[in-house]
Amino acid sequence: RSPKKKEKKEEKREAKEEAEPGVFFGKSFVLTGVLASLGREEGEDLIKAHGGKVASGVSGKTSYLLAGAQLEDGRDASEGSKWRAAEGRIKEQAQKQKYGGSSSPGAKSKAAKQAEPLRIISEEEFKAMVAPAEAALAQAAAAATPLPDPS
Repeated sequence: RSPKKKEKKEEKREAKEEAEPGVFFGKSFVLTGVLASLGREEGEDLIKAHGGKVASGVSGKTSYLLAGAQLEDGRDASEGSKWRAAEGRIKEQAQKQKYGGSSSPGAKSKAAKQAEPLRIISEEEFKAMVAPAEAALAQAAAAATPLPDPS
């Protein structure tokens, strides 16, 4: 590796360590459908800016499926594969919770720490979640901006 690449990587690591854990710290999002007022890129940027991660598909690590009302082809978002995968994970998580950590009634399990269940949220719910954090950032930025010298 070149010294510049090492330096850049070190700067990124330091910035990450200094960053405040955001409202989405430790959360993983999957986006599906058309986000009417945000746009996909802006939604992803907000998630990342507030400490979250964006994944391309639903997995056991997914915290939220952020769903626009419609898919790009005009179908309802609930008809898409990501929505169906999320519903499957939600049912699986409900079964595990019902049977104490296992998805089958006959299996025995130790009292394992349960992960936060996956939630399917709308664009409006997402914006309501991020609004307080955005307001706090704006307030902090305004407080940090020096006032003009009156002289």
